[in-house]
Amino acid sequence: MIVAQSFLAIPETARTQLIDLDTVLLSSAMFALGVATRWQQMKQAGTKPLLPAATLFAGLVCGGWILTRLLVLN
Repeated sequence: MIVAQSFLAIPETARTQLIDLDTVLLSSAMFALGVATRWQQMKQAGTKPLLPAATLFAGLVCGGWILTRLLVLN
């Protein structure tokens, strides 16, 4: 989208529709990943892969909050 906007003048309505389409496609991809998850496989894997994932998630949330406080709210 950024590259297209750099070279082309995209009307605001088309840009809004493209952003909405992007959101729908991303949401459907995330849904497909969730549907493909099998709870039996999660049980077999145990907590080993979930602990680093939870740590990474917490770090991303905290880092995002800190950056928001420093860059946006000041």
